[in-house]
Amino acid sequence: MSQPTRFPSLRLTRPPVVTVSLDVLTSTELRERVRLPQSYCDFARSFGYGLLCNLVIIFIPKEGDDDLTKRSSTLTTVIQGGVENDYFGYGPDGSGELVQALIPLGISENGHILAWNSNERSEDNEHVIYLIGYKLGYVKRAAPNLYALVEGCIDNSISELIGESAQLIRPTFQPYDASSD
Repeated sequence: MSQPTRFPSLRLTRPPVVTVSLDVLTSTELRERVRLPQSYCDFARSFGYGLLCNLVIIFIPKEGDDDLTKRSSTLTTVIQGGVENDYFGYGPDGSGELVQALIPLGISENGHILAWNSNERSEDNEHVIYLIGYKLGYVKRAAPNLYALVEGCIDNSISELIGESAQLIRPTFQPYDASSD
């Protein structure tokens, strides 16, 4: 299988099943005037819906329960409830203000939430990605974009962020079909 040039080290376990068109990606807004970053669009078009590095489900705009906008909205409600009820462990990189600005894009199989900070841009004008720990236990700056996050999974440098979960990481993307919701 040919690999997208921006994600050359990520191996597909099978061809992508549920992908998304550029038109859908460019028209999707997660919050008022918040568009999807280029690295995410490249990833969603190349790989689609599935499990990144044996650890994180990346949501895409699609039919069904694991639609990006639906899951992002649900996880935003969880985050806001965590702030309101003082459940968060904000360290080392978070605050109440920061986590309320985060926009979820994925979740790990063990409860970590991946989210963009639409108020913080990286050098390449991408939304910076944060990791919210299991049970809202911490907030860590994870990567400047999805390209860097994927590489961090592949070279295992993300292990500093996720601790013991790092032993699960594989340099693969497992495409899910629509019934995997």
